[in-house]
Amino acid sequence: MLYQTNYETLKQSPYIPEECPNCNIKGKMYVRVIAKVTRINFIPMWMSDKKAVVHCDVCSYDFLPISFPKHTDKAEELYRESRYKWYYFSGSALFFILAGVLMIGNYINSAEKSKEEMEKLSNLTKNDVIIYTLDNGNYTSMKIDHITGNKIFVHKNKLSTNKNVYAIEKDTNYSQDETVYTLEQLKKMQEEEKIKEIYEGF
Repeated sequence: MLYQTNYETLKQSPYIPEECPNCNIKGKMYVRVIAKVTRINFIPMWMSDKKAVVHCDVCSYDFLPISFPKHTDKAEELYRESRYKWYYFSGSALFFILAGVLMIGNYINSAEKSKEEMEKLSNLTKNDVIIYTLDNGNYTSMKIDHITGNKIFVHKNKLSTNKNVYAIEKDTNYSQDETVYTLEQLKKMQEEEKIKEIYEGF
């Protein structure tokens, strides 16, 4: 990523009858208002640090207006009149637009996934596997043994992992004891985003 800054002129006066203290050329100086432009990969992101200076067109030196007392009023006037150029914020605007689009896209995808998982919860069958997170953040799973009315009887995985949960997905890892959940409990887990995936087991 290439980060660049430079100063651009917002507004300037005609030449003033002054001699440059650096190159001693007279009549090639003018008052101007400049601002710093920040670019990332050549794209202008924002403009800042507006200030008035007296510029020499010959040697390209900038001087503070106080060095030329007769022109400080002109410098102040130009400073008040100058405005940041909107197009120097185009990169930032594009960034926020893209970020907004991504956030909306992620929200829609998340909502669709949540709806899909809720539908799966309403249609659970024997041998379905539910992958979920524990309070410590690790992943584990439980396999459905049978369903009676609103109660889901499962065998919990005795192992958990903070990596690939499929590495512990073996029948021998499941407890022989049954644990009972109600559909409402599982839906609450889904709403709390504890359930990560539901898939058909064997």
